[in-house]
Amino acid sequence: MAEHVNGEIIDGGPESTALARTTGQGSSGEIMAVLKDMAQRGVTNENAEAMGKMVALFKDLKAMDARESFFAAKSKLRQTLPHIVARKEVKKRDGTVMYRYAPYDEMMTQIEGHLTAAGFDISYDITYDGAGADCRCRATLKLTYGGHTECNSFAARVSPPSEMLTAAQMDMKARTTARRGALADCLNIVIDYDDDARMEGAAITPAQAAELERRLKATGSDRTMFLRFAGAKDFADILASKMPVIEAAMKAKEQQKARPQPQNRPVEHDPNTGEVVPPHAQVEAEEAPQ
Repeated sequence: MAEHVNGEIIDGGPESTALARTTGQGSSGEIMAVLKDMAQRGVTNENAEAMGKMVALFKDLKAMDARESFFAAKSKLRQTLPHIVARKEVKKRDGTVMYRYAPYDEMMTQIEGHLTAAGFDISYDITYDGAGADCRCRATLKLTYGGHTECNSFAARVSPPSEMLTAAQMDMKARTTARRGALADCLNIVIDYDDDARMEGAAITPAQAAELERRLKATGSDRTMFLRFAGAKDFADILASKMPVIEAAMKAKEQQKARPQPQNRPVEHDPNTGEVVPPHAQVEAEEAPQ
């Protein structure tokens, strides 16, 4: 007997009618109840197709429920995560701080307890793409909650070995960088790069930048070469931590500019020997008392 359900004509017994009634309701619990009822009454040739559709629909709705639960739990988790402060310094040989970063192990120490308490689990897949100078390490973070998993990938360039680090150490450095980037992106972790105590990682003020540019022009120095030395694209991007070295270089340029420049003198010859008179002898002759 045919029956109208949700605008459709259903003809196939009570199992088909139950399928039509649950479709679109978004309740995996209701579908599970119907499946249990069908299983108790026994699977027959007549209801096998309907039951198969019910199972497929049940899986889809369970996946939707898991995804909704995942993002609801992730939203609550982010409210509990602390701000990470970048304290690890990377310095030049002269001791100048180039930048700071937050090591991966320190980040995990601060957030691992929050992840566990919220029911999340993380794992990584590490792959390497390219070769030579184009080689990159890609870390794919898998964040799992209940029955749902979300992935975030981050790639870091693998630098060639140097005097201080071997090739294997460079590989591990890129691996750690990739894992740190994937973790920060996945959880949208806020990393504070300014040290409240010293603020060495901040850029110089606009007034300092303008004054530095004025002084550079006064010395007649090359702007591009100076900014390259300062490690910045523009004067406003120069880090305050680099100012001691930059200030010393600027004073050296100003002192050099202030020195009297030697004057070009015509070549003079000794009237007796015909030899060229050295410039210092010319100056001594001019300054000798008459």
